[in-house]
Amino acid sequence: MSTLRLFICATVAILIGTTHAHATLYGTNATQLLTINTTTGAATTVGALGFNGVHGLSFDASGTLYGVSSFTDQLLTINTATGAATAVGSLGFGSVRSLTTSSGDTLFAVDTVTNKLVTINKTTGAATAVGGALGFSNVLGLDFDSSGTLFGLDTVTDKLLNINTSTGAATAVTGAIDFNPSGVEATQGLAFDENDILFATDFHTKRLYTVNTTAGTAASIGAPFASVVRELAFSNSSAIPEPATLALFGLGLLGLGAARRGRRPTT
Repeated sequence: MSTLRLFICATVAILIGTTHAHATLYGTNATQLLTINTTTGAATTVGALGFNGVHGLSFDASGTLYGVSSFTDQLLTINTATGAATAVGSLGFGSVRSLTTSSGDTLFAVDTVTNKLVTINKTTGAATAVGGALGFSNVLGLDFDSSGTLFGLDTVTDKLLNINTSTGAATAVTGAIDFNPSGVEATQGLAFDENDILFATDFHTKRLYTVNTTAGTAASIGAPFASVVRELAFSNSSAIPEPATLALFGLGLLGLGAARRGRRPTT
């Protein structure tokens, strides 16, 4: 077999055998970083954040996890292995929450004092208002779906919203979503997975939910958390070669080496 054919075979093996690692769902109870099992709803503590009032989480395109502390009014970076957070800089608003990242790698959040959508500079931490008021008084969940549509949830009306990232105006796209049929509710976190399934958490029920964005219904997952989970964010999924693919690639490389050694200079 020629060297070119061996190289092509090895490359095709990598492309065919690549699988995608499932993204991990992270959350915060305001003082600790958690991982959450999306099948059982069970939460596991990663570690202490070192800050209070962490009410926003989002991964950027590079895989860096950001958070916002409404207590210190700061943008944070968070170590996903230890949970420890480091301050980036002051946001300059009264109560920034509900962090999310656009496909263009821009950090968005909501300030619940001015009720405005804001963008955040990842280098300085400074936030800038986008347009006018949202038109809703307490939006505590934000995330983009795969089409680039920004969703939010207003905890006063319990309605799912679409938010215009150019004007900051929000429009209700569902009626009131009943997260707690037996009492009051206050949803505080939203996150889409890689399949565009929307997950949410509720302050009063302490549960994880999936949300039907068309019907405006919610379904709980598992038992209640031990403490209130306030925000959610999925890690970036990554492409990983399967073991069999790596073996095929290794054989391809060996074949390449043998082919190169088998060549003899002409005289």
